[in-house]
Amino acid sequence: MRVTIDQSGRFVIPKAVRDRLRLEAGTAVEIVEDGAGLRIEPVPPD
Repeated sequence: MRVTIDQSGRFVIPKAVRDRLRLEAGTAVEIVEDGAGLRIEPVPPD
């Protein structure tokens, strides 16, 4: 899927993906740079 980064460096994870992965406002995620690009992973709750 393709999204656009805004002037502040932000992008929106599409709602269907947020719903499927149960990502809600305030959910912590980790952004990992690997050789092919970026990977976004939810951080498990404590």
